[in-house]
Amino acid sequence: MTAAFRTLLFGGGALGGLTAGLLAGRIGAEGALTVAAIGSAVVVIGLLVSPVSRLRALPVAPSAPDAAG
Repeated sequence: MTAAFRTLLFGGGALGGLTAGLLAGRIGAEGALTVAAIGSAVVVIGLLVSPVSRLRALPVAPSAPDAAG
């Protein structure tokens, strides 16, 4: 699990850097930062309107059946 997560994290960071560089080259640094700020705001708004913001405890997972039984 950890290796897969790290692969996705580092791969996503590399793709994000490439995308940011291409975007800054096309519309300039100020425009790229504006796009990043709008994207961050959309994520925050999405979290605020989702059930995640009202979650107070983790849901209990169903127990696994006995291996002996």
